[in-house]
Amino acid sequence: MKRCDIYMKNTQIKKHSVLSNVIFYFKIWIKVYPRFIPLILLAVPSGIALVYTEITIPKLIIHGIEVKMSIESVLKSLFGVSFCMIIANVFSTYTDLHLMAKSVLAKSYLNSDIIFKKIFSLNYQKLINPKVQNKISEIKEIMSQGDRGVMNQFGNNIILFLTSFFGIIFFAVDIAKIDAVLLILIIVTGCINFLYGIYANRYESKNMELRSVDAKKSDYITASSQKYEFLKDIKIYKMEKWLTESFDVYRKKWSKYILKSENVKFGAVFINALMVFIRDIFIYIYLINELLNKQIKVSYFVFMIGLVMAFSNWFNNIITQFNDMILTSVQINHIRDFIDIEEENTGIRNLLEIEDKPEIEFKSISYKYPQSERWIFRNFNLKILGGEKLALVGVNGSGKTTLMLLLMGFLEPNEGKIFINGHNSREFNKSDYYQLFSPVFQDINIFPESIYSNITGSLEYDKKKADNAILESGMSKFVNSLPHKEDTFLVKTSREGAIDLSGGQNQSMLLARALYKNAKINILDEPTAALDAIAESKVYKKYNKMSENKTSVFISHRLASTKFCNRIILMEDGKILEEGTHTDLLNKNGRYKEMFDVQSRYYKDGGVEREEQDSEIF
Repeated sequence: MKRCDIYMKNTQIKKHSVLSNVIFYFKIWIKVYPRFIPLILLAVPSGIALVYTEITIPKLIIHGIEVKMSIESVLKSLFGVSFCMIIANVFSTYTDLHLMAKSVLAKSYLNSDIIFKKIFSLNYQKLINPKVQNKISEIKEIMSQGDRGVMNQFGNNIILFLTSFFGIIFFAVDIAKIDAVLLILIIVTGCINFLYGIYANRYESKNMELRSVDAKKSDYITASSQKYEFLKDIKIYKMEKWLTESFDVYRKKWSKYILKSENVKFGAVFINALMVFIRDIFIYIYLINELLNKQIKVSYFVFMIGLVMAFSNWFNNIITQFNDMILTSVQINHIRDFIDIEEENTGIRNLLEIEDKPEIEFKSISYKYPQSERWIFRNFNLKILGGEKLALVGVNGSGKTTLMLLLMGFLEPNEGKIFINGHNSREFNKSDYYQLFSPVFQDINIFPESIYSNITGSLEYDKKKADNAILESGMSKFVNSLPHKEDTFLVKTSREGAIDLSGGQNQSMLLARALYKNAKINILDEPTAALDAIAESKVYKKYNKMSENKTSVFISHRLASTKFCNRIILMEDGKILEEGTHTDLLNKNGRYKEMFDVQSRYYKDGGVEREEQDSEIF
């Protein structure tokens, strides 16, 4: 069994400890904000000082009245304490606002430098697996949380936790002097909150896994509905109701999970409020009794009320922040579970060993897609000669595209091997191996960047080489007619002055992209499916010229467009049905000729009256 299949069967999330996950995210904070530790060292004592000065001021005033101090003496005492309180308050406010801004940097780094890079580096076969897609959906939900999300509050939560922890140590001695029972009561009520928080966060972890499936589906509908290319179909075919109803079905399922999660969170709020009520009532009764029995003075009573409340709040903060850290840990676990997916990239062979016009051999290849029982290939064999122009033709589902995905290393065979000039393809480093190919796929992906960047795939490029690719692709006349020439931005909706390309222009740009890369193996997978026969013929002439001194594979439904190939292979159900030159296959009077004759009549007669016959064959 393949290693990636074994991985997919073991989908249990690896549990890192809370401490491990907090340290993981803390390191990211330090990376994007090196002054975080000095800020903590200043913020923690400032937070303790702020609370202490707030409860000391009433005590000073009342004590001054009790001992009949002069106004000057009272004001002098208040001035020093108030000044400390103002400084501590200003610094505490600055810290809160500053850390909220820095939280955006930490999440952006996690998203772009870690998560995105992992997505780009993942083996294609793993990436398309539904379980991996669900993991990505979970991460998307986590990263889309707003300012109230626990990851956004991480910096403030760390400081509040440490402030509360050291504040408790600072105040615990004074509270224990009154009565140890008070201290025990505060700890017990806090522990009840803590235990429920553990349950709530475990529930949230499981809930997040379950709702990610429906979230992925509803997000897909939302994303598709926002694509302007799809809006034409939605309006013409009146898909609005269907899309809305489908979205509502998935969103309602997702909402049920969210509601359950919110109910559990409400339980935490209720239990916390109940514990605070019990704790505060007991403390008030105890201190009032001490005051009435003249065991303490009014000034000390006021001070101790503030002290006990601050201590209780800090203890409650520790529980709250620790529960938030557990929830942060749950989310970090999902993220680390994704980024810990192993990559099979052990090849070390050098591409310099591969000569121009490499020979390709598929030897005893068997393959089926993950979580599918249907075999696309069983013991498939094919050799492509160095410098050969090979055409793969056949109906949809015959395995043509899958074969090329296997060749390029996006998919890996369950059995068998693929050889490049006699070398096992798995012996090559993946990123180096991809440099062997200049594919042109049927899906056109245009980025909202300049023509230059779309061709070169980078913001830094060889301008002379890019200009030559534009010239050879036949785009130069069109590009030179634009006001900003090659620096013109594409995707009209992305910015003012950007343009959209026509179908033929898109194909020319994809050709320019392949020419710029200038790899040793060309693969053209139905790149002209959306063009008419005349436009397709022009494009294939360019592809034919581009394929000189290279090994090339052409995939097409239109048989007439592959006449220039040295060999044509007709595939069906993952098997080679017929092979030979165009003339040889016509002379065989077999399946290829039957398909060719139907297509010829279709283009000659318009195809309307032969629609029924064509559908039977195709």
